[in-house]
Amino acid sequence: MIAYRLHYEPTNLKAVELLRSGSFGPIKMIEATDTQNTYAPNIRLSNETAGGPLGDVGIYCLNACRYLTGEEPIEVSGMLHQPPNSDRFHDVAESVVFTLKFPSGAMAQCLCGFGTGRSDRFRVHCDNGYVELDPAFRYNGQKLRTQQGDTTYEFEIPPKNHFASEMDHFSECILNAKPCTSPGEEGLRDIEIITRIKEAIREKKTVRLA
Repeated sequence: MIAYRLHYEPTNLKAVELLRSGSFGPIKMIEATDTQNTYAPNIRLSNETAGGPLGDVGIYCLNACRYLTGEEPIEVSGMLHQPPNSDRFHDVAESVVFTLKFPSGAMAQCLCGFGTGRSDRFRVHCDNGYVELDPAFRYNGQKLRTQQGDTTYEFEIPPKNHFASEMDHFSECILNAKPCTSPGEEGLRDIEIITRIKEAIREKKTVRLA
């Protein structure tokens, strides 16, 4: 099992439930953002320790797009910004933008970076309104909002300890010999897609996935 705590976090789960219900219609576009200011000394700013925003905070955006759509992307593209002569970003990108296209036609634009104030959110634009979580990825404080027509609604969902929830699930799987919600393959798939995003950035082209 991979410790993807947001697979057990109630507001993220509610967002998925709302999208699966069909009341919002097909997903058309997703905006996902995860940014923060990161300063040295920090392993996130070193290539030697596999740093950079894409694999650190960008993976939250990527994984969210996958569990929100319930699909695997078929095309990826991307670009990055690495300031010249920067002491902080001489080794890794400051910011990365990447796009995903899914079999249904849904598209996602994701922003991640280490050079801006804290922001983590997603908004899922559907045929009949949107579903938004802001903040979405941090350890607490998630706020779920929806809009359909002129009606906006904010959900009141009791918080849970993400780490306790995932450990309870892990224990239950062991005790009852059942498959887990976030198997290791889930993380492997994200890394495979990130590798292709890096290829798209490096070669300045859209990369098609199997």
